[in-house]
Amino acid sequence: MISEYTKIDGIFHMRNKMKTAEEIYTEICSDTEGPVRWKKFDDGGLHMANHFHPVSLKVAEFDFIVNYCQAAKLTRGYEIATAFGISSLAFGIGIKSRGGKMVTMDAYVEEVFNDAHAYENVKNLINQDSDGLKSTQYLLDKYELAETVFPTIGWSPNDTVANIKKHIDLDNEKLDFIFVDGGHWGDQVIQDVKAVEPFIANNATLFFHDCQCLNEATNEYLTKTFGSVPSIVVPWGPGYNLGIIKI
Repeated sequence: MISEYTKIDGIFHMRNKMKTAEEIYTEICSDTEGPVRWKKFDDGGLHMANHFHPVSLKVAEFDFIVNYCQAAKLTRGYEIATAFGISSLAFGIGIKSRGGKMVTMDAYVEEVFNDAHAYENVKNLINQDSDGLKSTQYLLDKYELAETVFPTIGWSPNDTVANIKKHIDLDNEKLDFIFVDGGHWGDQVIQDVKAVEPFIANNATLFFHDCQCLNEATNEYLTKTFGSVPSIVVPWGPGYNLGIIKI
């Protein structure tokens, strides 16, 4: 369940009534005040109306993330990549009540090329004026998560640690969750995880989206490093193959 918000004098305030993820998706798609508009595909995936890509979580995945974060009492995390803020919103809602913090990072290239595989074809290109970042900042403000989720701009793995350290003290705090949904090919997934591997807590949860994209080399690395491959928790259909590894 998700808190309802109302706008008074230009500021969003939490109300007592609770909403489901389905209701919050409907609210986002009905929003006419944001910097972009949002739409659902027929299969339930969410995207910015002026961009076919990137595509974000389905409702069942959003619900799983919120509920898991609350049940596991997660508080420190990192997300690659932001897209336009829907998964950031889910994690933020899930960790806010315990004073949680999550850093999310993206180069916002996918929307430039309108291609889910854009990151595989370019290197170190960063979109400094992206609709995705504007969407993310708007949604975090709308749902009072600006002090919980911190969007950053960068390329993984080059900029990962520096961006996380802007908001989380990695010298004294470990990450108890990461969400990997960046470049959708094996080697990049390995690089994304290796960038934060020294900072992952012993009892952390690793979330992976689009697990069908993990190849043999990725699974071998994950098994060797963390003891297993991701277990699918929201399969294709209700989701896009959301999986987790619980260390």
